[in-house]
Amino acid sequence: MLQGGSEQGGAAQPCAQPDLREKPRRPVSSTLGVMRKIKLIALCCGAFMPASVAISQWAFLPPASKIVAVGSAKRIARCEAAFPAFGGRTERYLKELSAVAPGIIETNEIPAVSTEFLEWARSQSSKDVHPENCQKDIDNLVPQALKQLPCIVREERKMDAFRSEFDQTVRKYFDQGPNLPCTGILVKAHESRDSCERELAPITVDEVELNSPAERAGLMSGDELLTMANAKISFWREPELAELRAGIGSELKVSVKRGDIVLQRNITVGHRVIAPSESPTCRAQ
Repeated sequence: MLQGGSEQGGAAQPCAQPDLREKPRRPVSSTLGVMRKIKLIALCCGAFMPASVAISQWAFLPPASKIVAVGSAKRIARCEAAFPAFGGRTERYLKELSAVAPGIIETNEIPAVSTEFLEWARSQSSKDVHPENCQKDIDNLVPQALKQLPCIVREERKMDAFRSEFDQTVRKYFDQGPNLPCTGILVKAHESRDSCERELAPITVDEVELNSPAERAGLMSGDELLTMANAKISFWREPELAELRAGIGSELKVSVKRGDIVLQRNITVGHRVIAPSESPTCRAQ
């Protein structure tokens, strides 16, 4: 069940891209700030409206995908409900969405979902729905949503896969003691709010911890991470998984690009003590 909130009237605004990035080692309390940010983005995209719309087929979607997909569909449905000139546009958008982002909606679900959106739209006041704004949504909002959704979905799936393996692996280490494998390589998410730009951006070392295994191996801030343990690095949380998979004391083969030069380094994985009384720095073995 997708619940509604307040509708944004006036001219259609470009739909800001949800920031999926997680800052490394972010305090739990800052999660509240992220949720406020997601809600503000949802208001821009039109995901929260006065009445609820029960789109059960989309209940499983992660927040960012749901915000963009549902918010865009609601705005189009309101236009179709208010003006005959936009007849059939909701179903057409859902078909386009199904084509570019498989898994968000199945082809056989489209007629029922389209009807559900339209029934909701007809129950709303059309006083603040204007044809010129509707055309802007068709010309600008829809192409942007169709471009960004595949990238958003892939990013969310990578994050889900990371969390699943990370949680299971960390739990195993904690059963043995408070030490976690580490190299001292710190990576941050790319700064762009565009999901497709983030997907294509290189994964670079943001910081190398002082006296860490990575520093001893000669890695530097700004190095582009190419591979770890012969596996390509294409997502900013993957270095953490490579460390966990290798284990404390293991040799981890790392390939980086510095300028035009590709460097190969073998790093002996160190350990990070996770305990209130200990410094959380990465220590060499």
